[in-house]
Amino acid sequence: MPFETFTGKRVVTKEPRISIIKQGHFSFNTGAMQVLKNKAATHLQLLFDRDTNRIAFKPCAKDAEGAYMLRETKGVGAVSGIPFLKFCGLATPKETRSYPVMWDENNGMLLLQL
Repeated sequence: MPFETFTGKRVVTKEPRISIIKQGHFSFNTGAMQVLKNKAATHLQLLFDRDTNRIAFKPCAKDAEGAYMLRETKGVGAVSGIPFLKFCGLATPKETRSYPVMWDENNGMLLLQL
């Protein structure tokens, strides 16, 4: 049987997605970052709806209560999530999980359905 070449290519999507990485942080792909850049977001409030099991990321001012800085590197973003996951009673995942997100125009926030 001949050898097959592994190209190292990974599946990349421009659709807005947020991953919860196994260290407990939130990672925003380029699609999600583009949505937040269009809203001039530099800081986010993290919200949790226990009834619908949804997480929301709402752009806010730097000095807003509960504001987390949105860090950006090479077009992707990150927000510390460990304290938030503990507050919600959610365990950090054993492996990274990626979720599609959508912009809620009425409430001005990105929504992630767990």
